[in-house]
Amino acid sequence: MAKDSANGTSAPPELPGQLGQLRDILFGEDKREFEAHFDTIEQSTSSQIDQLTKYINQELTTLRKDIDGQFQLMTERMNDADHEHSERENQLQQYAESTAQNLNSFEESTAKAAQALNQKLSQDAKSLHGHLEDRFSALTKQLEDLGSSLNHNKADRQLLADILSNAAAQISQDDADQKS
Repeated sequence: MAKDSANGTSAPPELPGQLGQLRDILFGEDKREFEAHFDTIEQSTSSQIDQLTKYINQELTTLRKDIDGQFQLMTERMNDADHEHSERENQLQQYAESTAQNLNSFEESTAKAAQALNQKLSQDAKSLHGHLEDRFSALTKQLEDLGSSLNHNKADRQLLADILSNAAAQISQDDADQKS
């Protein structure tokens, strides 16, 4: 055709229409069958895609509801656990405070009792010391008197032994009385 146009002759204008008719005669039926088949496949695919989209949307909605329900349940459980933890913390805090108060009270009473005991022991030690000094002075005086009387009277040894034995027994008795 290009040569015909170049030579100055033109092809009849009906040639493209004739080719279309010839093509339609030769391939028309197959083309219509393919188009019908492709239309059927397209409609089937479109229907399946619509069904799949509906199914996926339903599944996503169900999944979303399940996730929201599980999230709500977990939130409630966490709130319950937080509440229990808070209550337990308050109980432990109260227990710690009462224990600290009891310990302070015990320390104060123990310190007072120790101070009172120290004072009593100090007073008893002073009293015992004074009493022993008094007894020692009395015995010393008695021994001095006895010694001077022995020097003057030259008493026998048996009398001196009896006096010293009595003095030792009296000191032992006084010590035993002080300890009990």
